[in-house]
Amino acid sequence: MADIKIWTGATSGVFNVAGNWSPSGVPVSTDSIIYPKGATVAATGYNASAILLAAWTKEAGCAIAIGSQAVPMHIDADAVYYYGTGATYLQVDNCAAISADQGDDLYLSGASVTLLTANIARGATLEIANLTSQTFACTTISLSGAGEAILGAGVTMTTLNSSLATCANSSAATTINHSGGVFTHKAGAVTTVNSSYGTFKLDGTGTVTTLNKYTESLLDCSNGMQIRTITTINAYSPRIKDPYKVITWTTLNLIRCGVGATGGEFDLGQHLTITRGVPA
Repeated sequence: MADIKIWTGATSGVFNVAGNWSPSGVPVSTDSIIYPKGATVAATGYNASAILLAAWTKEAGCAIAIGSQAVPMHIDADAVYYYGTGATYLQVDNCAAISADQGDDLYLSGASVTLLTANIARGATLEIANLTSQTFACTTISLSGAGEAILGAGVTMTTLNSSLATCANSSAATTINHSGGVFTHKAGAVTTVNSSYGTFKLDGTGTVTTLNKYTESLLDCSNGMQIRTITTINAYSPRIKDPYKVITWTTLNLIRCGVGATGGEFDLGQHLTITRGVPA
């Protein structure tokens, strides 16, 4: 029968010690485990991936460190809930949903994750597969808040949604939906970028097939001389920053906006075919 196991750390910081849990006993498959508010004993990293947990939770008010960069807490869980503080290093496999409302640093890696939703507080950082050896496979990643996220080159994803204050991405995606803050795309091909608000900084050389730049968005390609390749830009406002002429555009569609309109003007550069009007 499934149990809820609550971390006490009564004897040590080691996961697979019966006396560190209440009720006593090492968690087994189908159990749910909780690191509770007020816990005082840090949990060392451990490979618990053979235990198929129903849920893993770090409660709000739990400030202990869990895992380390060298040895993360490696779990297989249907659901992960991260609401605490204290640096936490998690490797998560076979998870339907990870939900994080974080006030401190969280470091993630793992595989076969369907959905990651994270609200990151000011001063906190979420790092996802940001070390050379790390990977993280997730269908949809949604990020919000006043903090920072760094997605390393080891991330495999389909959709990335970000309204986060600061987000830097170094991986490919099918769709990036940017709706606020400063988003820096450093590497990886993207099929579609929808940028509706804030600054979308294209710093890498990965091809963007279609970039939809809406009225309140700034496309910034001013950091460095590397060539940026965008097949089609649909621009709803004249806010494109390319001082070094590094964007190679095939088609630029000007949609309900004019060159020299209030809010900025196009510095078109070279290698362009311009179509005015609404795309067919």
